This record gives sequence, structure tokens and C-alpha cells, in this order.
Amino acid sequence: MGLARLEWRLRTTDAFEKEKHIPSPNFPKAPLTIQALGSKAGSFFLFLLLLAVAILALIPYLLWGLALHLAVWLRWFPQGKRILLVYSHSPLWQDYLESRILPHLGRQGVILNWSERKKWERRFSLPVLVFHYFGGRREFNPLAVVFRPCRWAKIFRFWQPFREFKHGKSETLEKMTAELLEEVRR
Repeated sequence: MGLARLEWRLRTTDAFEKEKHIPSPNFPKAPLTIQALGSKAGSFFLFLLLLAVAILALIPYLLWGLALHLAVWLRWFPQGKRILLVYSHSPLWQDYLESRILPHLGRQGVILNWSERKKWERRFSLPVLVFHYFGGRREFNPLAVVFRPCRWAKIFRFWQPFREFKHGKSETLEKMTAELLEEVRR
């Protein structure tokens, strides 16, 4: 029904009620019209639906992360390994990582070289799965993931600090390196 027809019907109904002396109901004036209430209710329903979908998508992601943590704790920790370092043959960071970070990792480190990813043992090996989960799709190289017992892993993304280092700002890189080495010593 069109808006004009609805307005006509409301006008004629009001006129009819006045002629017949039918008291019109005294409904309190609501701050929202029915149409606005419907729009708000629809928006709220849509919000709840999107929230439910987001939660349902987040649960498997978090469970997968928990499974990877358990695998690392059960498989790597007994071997003394608790750090995953991923880097590549970039002239910007290869020498820095190999001279300033790798010597401190010792036997604690599992190393993946992004430049040699075609040679990685298996696509579904634990280091590769851990890398894909914690590295994500952006700024994943170089990356260090430090696992701690019964706590979520700590992630160090070195891409941005090296980008700043390339432009003459070394403070962020030095700070992140110090934080990583502090975690390694714990």
C-alpha cells in the first residue's frame, strides 16, 4: 500500500470516528514510529546474526590455535625448542638476523627460510602450520614466534621495524630485538 493511500485512510478514519463520536484511543505518543521501530529491530536482528556468525567463525580458529599450542608444548618443549623464526635471503635483514638473533636462539629455535619454502619438508609439518597460523598473510617475514608454557605465544613481526631501519630509523628494530632476546633468555 502506498504512503499516499495510507495517509488518506488515516484521515478518513479520523473523520469517521469524529462523526460517529467514537472516542479515539489515547495511545501515548512514542518517540519512534512503527516504521522506525521496525528498522531498528531489523538492524538489531542483523547485528545479532552477524555477531553469531563471527563467533561461530572465531571458535574453530581459536581451537586450531589451541591445538597448535598443544602440539608445540608436547612435541617441541621436550626437545628444548620453543621459538620459530622465519626469515628470507633479503639483503635488508639476512645479515642482521644471522648475526644478532640466530646465535642467541641456539637449540631453542626452529628456523624456516621463506626464500627456500619450496624445499620445506612437508607442507603440513608442525613448523609450517605454526608459521601459517601465527604469520598470517601480511608482514609475516621476518617473524619470530616464542612459545611459553600454558600461555599464548608471543609474536614478533620484524617487517615494519626493518622498513623503518631501511629509512634510517633503527630505534624500533633495536627495541623489538631487545624484547625478543629477553623472551629467549626467559
